[in-house]
Amino acid sequence: MSLQAFDREAVSTVVHIPDYKLRQQLSLTQKEPLIVEAFAAFEEMFYLHLSWAQGSNYPKIYLSSAGTRCHKVVLDLNVQSPHFTYSTSDSAHTVPAQWAPCTWSTDAEPFDVHRSGHITLLQVDRPPTHHNDINVSVEQTVTFTLAGTAWELDDSPIALLQCRSYRTKMQESELRPTGITARMTENVAAMKNTPDAARDIEIELDDGISPPFEAHAFVLQAQSPVFRRMLAGPMVEATRRRIQMAGVTPSELEDFLSAMYCFCVPRDVQEDDNRLLELLSLADRYEVMALRDECAAILETRLSEDNMAALLKVADMHQATRLRTAALEFIAARIERIAAVMDTEDKDLRASVREHLTTTGASYRTHYGFKEDITLTV
Repeated sequence: MSLQAFDREAVSTVVHIPDYKLRQQLSLTQKEPLIVEAFAAFEEMFYLHLSWAQGSNYPKIYLSSAGTRCHKVVLDLNVQSPHFTYSTSDSAHTVPAQWAPCTWSTDAEPFDVHRSGHITLLQVDRPPTHHNDINVSVEQTVTFTLAGTAWELDDSPIALLQCRSYRTKMQESELRPTGITARMTENVAAMKNTPDAARDIEIELDDGISPPFEAHAFVLQAQSPVFRRMLAGPMVEATRRRIQMAGVTPSELEDFLSAMYCFCVPRDVQEDDNRLLELLSLADRYEVMALRDECAAILETRLSEDNMAALLKVADMHQATRLRTAALEFIAARIERIAAVMDTEDKDLRASVREHLTTTGASYRTHYGFKEDITLTV
């Protein structure tokens, strides 16, 4: 089965372990592995487990991830360290001695990420013959270099026939609450248009025309820390039971309130990129982070060469990390996209792309087959 059709991320990082010898001794004493953060992929953090046995001169290395969701990945990963090498010389008397780094590798087989965690052993190609734990001083820092590729597999082969935006929408529908949660959510959403459910907060816009909007304080406070602070204690909004919002149109406020009552992005808003962008901005302004992230996730599926720069700017402005990463990866995938963004007059956009290419440029040139060096100017 070819992995080229699946979503993939390059892995290239260095893990530093200070006071390595001391940590090794503590691990042996406590009979517990040393666990360190290794890298992030597909919004999951992967960890290296270093485990030693009495008399061993090098660690066994395992990889794990206690996932926030259950999914399947394939890891093609190599781990090396200049502190662990083996002799490549044909004779012990060869001068100077020739050394090659030992390599711990994953098996390129599906790796299940579970919420409860899953640990897999990395296989070492050759045990270290000289540069090993015996030669590490007590205060020395040992480094491990991780390099390779991670793929995220779809649950079903049929998903390969479906575009990413369709799969995203299907996943969203599958995650919608069922049973008592769905019914209670619908009850809260129904309150928005129920005339006999007393609303206790008015929201005024600064356009001088629109009548005040009415809402329920408990809904606003439950969804937004900003509203929670406004409507608590001696704040003027709490006393007057009135909130003033500047720079917001009636339609934007209507979309915002609908989303907070329904616990989702309204369907008609999902189909309009401009309304999505305004909703994302309001959600970030009032710290409704779940709503901001959902808007960003929808916009991520609509990245194109026409909107890549605009969406990167939005992601930077509103700290939408996932959308920012997706936009940067989309831009970096083609030389002409990079050139288009670097030709704009927006210094912040150029700086974001330049920083991204500086940290991942080598892997992108290899990944996409770029032969020339990428030279960027401000």
